[in-house]
Amino acid sequence: MHTERCFAIKIPKNGEKLEELSVLKEKIAYVIKNQHYWKRRVKPASAILERVLQEEKTSRTIHMKELLELNNTLGKFRLDDSEIITLLKYLHQAGTLLYFEEPDLKDTIILDVQWLVGAFKSILRFNVGIEKANNSKVQTFKKTGELDEAELLKILEERLYEKKDYKILTSIMERLGLLAVCHSENRLWYYFPSMNRRKFENKPFEDVKKSSILLFQFEKEKQLPIFVFYKFVVKCMKFPRWEIYIEKNCPCIYDDAACFSFKGHIVLLCIYNFQIQVQVCRNAANEIDTNRLSEIKSELENTMEEFRSRNYTFEIGYKCLNGKFHKEGLNFYSEKELMVEGKVCKFCSDFHELGKEIYWVSLIFILLLLISEF
Repeated sequence: MHTERCFAIKIPKNGEKLEELSVLKEKIAYVIKNQHYWKRRVKPASAILERVLQEEKTSRTIHMKELLELNNTLGKFRLDDSEIITLLKYLHQAGTLLYFEEPDLKDTIILDVQWLVGAFKSILRFNVGIEKANNSKVQTFKKTGELDEAELLKILEERLYEKKDYKILTSIMERLGLLAVCHSENRLWYYFPSMNRRKFENKPFEDVKKSSILLFQFEKEKQLPIFVFYKFVVKCMKFPRWEIYIEKNCPCIYDDAACFSFKGHIVLLCIYNFQIQVQVCRNAANEIDTNRLSEIKSELENTMEEFRSRNYTFEIGYKCLNGKFHKEGLNFYSEKELMVEGKVCKFCSDFHELGKEIYWVSLIFILLLLISEF
């Protein structure tokens, strides 16, 4: 997280104020106990392999092949391969280590989580130091979150991280949504969304054709989706035929918004209060292709479903046709609400019906989707 977005909280030393922290403790315990992995059962013999992993922690990482070999030395306490995976998932969710089943990551387990945190912290502190105050690369990173490969490798080298670990460090950071690996014009660079301070302006997109605004609305009481948005943008960078939109030789990525080009259309994403908003634009000379809208919606929904599987709760819907992008956190109609014929907008002062043109896919498709839920 950018240093200007961090706030220290002072813990009282003694007295009544310290006793009041018991309420905070209760809240923390409540949050932990409501995690989906709480009270998950694992085989008792797993504790032995867990102990072995703790002893290997000084190695920072361990290859899956090496872990299987260690497991084979446990004799009658040896775990099956499936039980090892279950244990790794449990320890990952508990924060003891990092393990992902994705093909590119499953062969390496991070045993020392703080080792990874230290690497990320070193990168974020790239802008620290009087001697670097006027360094243009530092200032660019501080403002945009963009960092050249050479600079990133230099930072890790200065912090005594070995070259053999660079790939796994950046891969895990990318998986966690902490960075994105970007390629443009024979240049390899990294994007750190939490460092970006550039402000989005709607002005370049005022005189273009615009779609209605697709919304992913999160539960207000429980979730502020800022980190979901960071990961969402990083994932969009990997979509086939999606490219970061360039305006005046500058990538259009901002602290709370991002712009992509896709098959002749511009896709705008932003976070506003508890909503992730999406709008598609095209130059005034061309109509927005409804097939492209359907493709974009499908791609984004599939990606957002990954977050739902991680205990995030959100609803998919739209703003009314008078709704504004990057504004209005209340204007929201679920897809089910929009199925009501002649429904009148409750957010606008002028009387108007919501209209069927608000949809990004056909009404028949939505109706079939709703029927399939029952």
